[in-house]
Amino acid sequence: MFFVLSKILSFLVNPVFWIAFFIILAIFFKNKKRIKCLWTAGILFLFFSNPFIINEILQYWEYPALKKSEIHNTYPVGIVLGGMIKYYNTEMNRTTYNQGIDRLLQGIDLYHEKKIKKILISGGSGHLFFPDKKEA
Repeated sequence: MFFVLSKILSFLVNPVFWIAFFIILAIFFKNKKRIKCLWTAGILFLFFSNPFIINEILQYWEYPALKKSEIHNTYPVGIVLGGMIKYYNTEMNRTTYNQGIDRLLQGIDLYHEKKIKKILISGGSGHLFFPDKKEA
């Protein structure tokens, strides 16, 4: 239930949804309300498409990175979250990765530096309509 709710909420929080909502709303209104809806959609588009603003906002969600020299302990397991595989090409017999591959590469680097003893790749299906598409 939580998984479905999280997918619905992430859809409703997405700025593209609200931009499209105000554009569609503008179709049904006339005069001043139409102009207000279009202005709102335009302002939302400019705000959320500005990389400087988005990067500044997203920095509050991230923990500050540590240098490898600042990691003094050796941990038994390093957990690498899924979300890095785009698809598996059966014809070429290889995996195609997306931008999330950095997670795995950082885990491998920590393993080679002896900061972690094992790597645990976690992840199930992140798709609401394709629950059999698992990554881990």
